[in-house]
Amino acid sequence: MGMMGSMDMKSMCDMHRNMTGSMSPSEREAMMEQRMPSMSPEMRRQHMDMMDAKCRQ
Repeated sequence: MGMMGSMDMKSMCDMHRNMTGSMSPSEREAMMEQRMPSMSPEMRRQHMDMMDAKCRQ
């Protein structure tokens, strides 16, 4: 979770749910590329998969 800094899990999951519910896959990819430019596309995919699993309710 170090990439997201001091954000708590609830805030991170709220942001993740908002992104996945209101953006197309290409919009999500573009936003993640902008916010996490040091991550490779594969790392960003893995991050989204991890968030999907952690934030599932």
